[in-house]
Amino acid sequence: MRYKVGIRVPRTLDSRMFVALAAIERSWDFIHNLARPVEIGSEATITSWADGIHGVNSYHKREGRAVDVRTKTIPRPLVPVFVEDLKRRIGALGFDIVAEDFNGEMEHLHLELDSRADG
Repeated sequence: MRYKVGIRVPRTLDSRMFVALAAIERSWDFIHNLARPVEIGSEATITSWADGIHGVNSYHKREGRAVDVRTKTIPRPLVPVFVEDLKRRIGALGFDIVAEDFNGEMEHLHLELDSRADG
């Protein structure tokens, strides 16, 4: 996994985010294999964690319970596959996974550990 230069990793981290990071890596490997011979990069890139411009109640600012992942390098038909594969892996654990601004200038995958995961 790569991290965008300048990204801020939270000081306190909900341990369930390690599950999310592992799932991102596995889903990235899955679509990487589907994309061949097109090269999408061998590692997923986290582009925002406890940094960037986010709302006051953003999970990015609450124990790092949200990350953004670069999707612009993924072939267009595989972005929904990436999202669905992540949902299949960790959606039932309370993670919300959304492709935001698809095909737009700020396109990325947003993953957050929603409060419904707290029981």
